[in-house]
Amino acid sequence: MPSGEQLVVLVSAEPESVMGGHAATFCLESLRQGHEIIRVFFYGDGVMHAIEQLNPEDEQPIVKWSDIANLGVDLCVCVSAALRRGVLDTEHGERHTLNPTLRAGFRLGSLAELAESYHACSRRVHFAHEIIPCA
Repeated sequence: MPSGEQLVVLVSAEPESVMGGHAATFCLESLRQGHEIIRVFFYGDGVMHAIEQLNPEDEQPIVKWSDIANLGVDLCVCVSAALRRGVLDTEHGERHTLNPTLRAGFRLGSLAELAESYHACSRRVHFAHEIIPCA
C-alpha cells in the first residue's frame, strides 16, 4: 500500500473470529506505517468489539482498540446494530433504564457516517466474518 493512504476500516467480524482479531492489528500497523485512518466503523457482529462486558480469553484485541482510540482514530459503532446486540451508550442506557455497555473510546453513529467517510478516503478495508463465495 503506498504511504500516506487515507483509510476507512469496516469491521463486521465478531471479536472472537480470526478476522475480528486481525482488524485492530491491521489498524495499528497502518498507523505505524504513516497511513491515516479516517474512521473505523463497526457493523453487524463487529459491534461486539465495543461492548464493555466483553471478556474474551485473549484480551489483546480490546487493548489494541484502546490504543487506537488514544491515537485519535474515530471508532464509530452502528447505532442500530449496537442496540440490537445490547451495546448501549449512556444516553440509550438511560432511555431504556439499562446500564451503558459501550466501551470507552467508542461512540455510536450512523451508516451515513460510513458513507461520508467512504467519499473522503483513498482506500476501504473490510474485516468480515466469512468469505463470500464467487458465483
